[in-house]
Amino acid sequence: MDEFKNLTRDWRNIPAGNAEIGSAQNGKLMEKIKKHQRRILLGNMVMSISFAGTFMVFAWIYTHFTEHGAVFYNSILSIAALMVVTLVLAWNRVLFWRRIDFSDNVNTFTQRIIKKLRFTLWMEKVFMPFYLALLALGLTFYLTEALKETRLWIRAGALGLTYVWIFGFGFYSRNRYRKKQGRRIEALLKEMEEVRETLK
Repeated sequence: MDEFKNLTRDWRNIPAGNAEIGSAQNGKLMEKIKKHQRRILLGNMVMSISFAGTFMVFAWIYTHFTEHGAVFYNSILSIAALMVVTLVLAWNRVLFWRRIDFSDNVNTFTQRIIKKLRFTLWMEKVFMPFYLALLALGLTFYLTEALKETRLWIRAGALGLTYVWIFGFGFYSRNRYRKKQGRRIEALLKEMEEVRETLK
């Protein structure tokens, strides 16, 4: 975190004519940014581990159940592709410090943080509901094909439980989480935008 210390020092040394940001306020803002990044990193690591386990299960199913049709295998591949895209987007939220040129002015750093925060809000508000809907669609094709030889009530029950899990628990928990995290991110975004305006 030496870069953070250097950045904080540089930020505090901005001439008063450009911006008058108190050192205490500056330090608190940096702490909020670091805390937000730690949350993102922890969430991404948990997601990556759980997705890795899912990928292994998919690989086992794909290679051991060879009697199913194209819909079965294409649904597995589609869900896996959706999960890969989700992981890529999730890790794109991370502000990797090594990518930042700290020789630039603070405004460049501020703009980068604002961009990441806006992207995080987009993921929470737009992409994740879209992800859950596509996941439900992929699982519908998968379960319909995988259970086509079973009784109707078993297929209906499996699909019903899937929809309850995704549209009930999934959307409900995501909505609660989004509102809580969204307020926090929006507050941090507002602070960063105020800093950007001050730096002009």
